[in-house]
This record gives sequence, C-alpha cells and structure tokens, in this order.
Amino acid sequence: MPEGFENVEPRDLAGVLLHRNYEAELTAIRILLFRHRQADKGLQDEIKSLEERPGFRSEQAVDRWLELLQFSTYQGAAHSMAAVGMLAPLVESIFDGAFKRAHEEFFLTENSIAKHPRWEWATQAQWDCHLVYDKNGKHTKDIVRGILQLSEAIGLAPHLPRDLKSMLEALFEYRNKMFHCGFEWPLEMRNKFVKRITDAGWPSNWFEMATSDGVPTIIYLTDVFVDICLKRIDRTIDGMGAFAAERLR
Repeated sequence: MPEGFENVEPRDLAGVLLHRNYEAELTAIRILLFRHRQADKGLQDEIKSLEERPGFRSEQAVDRWLELLQFSTYQGAAHSMAAVGMLAPLVESIFDGAFKRAHEEFFLTENSIAKHPRWEWATQAQWDCHLVYDKNGKHTKDIVRGILQLSEAIGLAPHLPRDLKSMLEALFEYRNKMFHCGFEWPLEMRNKFVKRITDAGWPSNWFEMATSDGVPTIIYLTDVFVDICLKRIDRTIDGMGAFAAERLR
C-alpha cells in the first residue's frame, strides 16, 4: 500500500472510487426519511385519536375520519416515491461512478485485470454497469445483472453484501413502476408486481399494499425495506473501501 495509507480505515478509502460526498448524501436522505416517518406517525395518531373520541359516530367526525384515511393512503405513496427516488439514484450513481474510477485507477492495462468473459469483447461498454453481456458477447440493458457481472469481473464482488442482489432487484423494479406510472399503477401491473414479490422470494415485509375489495390499489415500500437499503448501501461503501485498499497494496 502506498505510504501514508497504512492506518486509513477501509471506508475512508472508498473515496478512491467515489469522488462524491456520499456521507453527506446519506445523512440528508436519513434526515428526510425521519421527517416523513414522523409525519406518518402524526397522521396515524390523529386518526386514532379521532376514533377514540366520544361522539365519533357523528356525521362530521366520520367525514373527517374518511378524509384522513384517504389522505394517509396518498401520503404513504408520496413518501414511498420520495424514498425510492433518493435511494435508487444513489445506488445507481455509486456503482456507475465506482466502476469508471476503478477502470481509471486500477485497470488501464490489459495485464492489470483478471480474465473474465466480459473482457473478451473489445468495447468501451464493458465498463457500463447498465449493461450485461451474454456468452456470445451481446449485451442487454439490465442494471442489476450488469452491476453484479462487472463486480465479479473486477474482483469487487467478494467485498459486497452477499444478499445485495435481491435488494437491487426490488429497489429498481419498484423505482421503474413508480416513476413510469405514479402512485396508482394499472391493475395488470399491480398484479404482476405482487406475483413478482412471491416468485422472487422477496421478504413479505418489504412491501405493503392498500387494497379495495381484496385487490391491491397502491403498493408501498416499508420502513423495513428502506432500512435494509440504507444498511446495504453502507456495507457496499465499506466494501468499495476494502477493495480499494486491496488494489492499493
């Protein structure tokens, strides 16, 4: 390892790959998520207080109760949109930037990189984590598989969370649905996503749903899933620091 790096913590060396203030970004995200959770709690407390109030069955009280319930449905969707709108771009940009920096810092010569099928095809797109290569050299757009394949190709994979794949899949697939369709997706898309949760084996506590007559109307991220994302992002940054330390040696 170069002189002066011997006593540096691995996480601090993540800056070799991440030329951005990721700590400040994470802090800002956590603060906004906390405020949203406080707002959700305040709204639920107001609904509960109304339900427990004497004379709750009055027409005015019931109308207010229904109004609050409806608002809570859409506030939850807005907060889910905000969460995925902060987390997914952060994850995408962290990996995209890290791979580009790794190329520049550690892999500019052919003999500096281990053999991997991805390198058999001479193209700059090899370093684009939005693409995944098949055995014939054809590439398709798939950010999850691209991240995992490129991580394996450069030796970053052993330093990443072992359970990263399922989180990435759930995060990006939910992001795509929310950003293309808004809060209320077409019925067929809702049903397919519910089936996808089961087929992919994602934990049941990663998503919640508002329903009407048993049919899902709005699908939300849970606090459990959001916290898992934050923890795995932290572990990913630690892993990138460990990878940088390994390469610097």
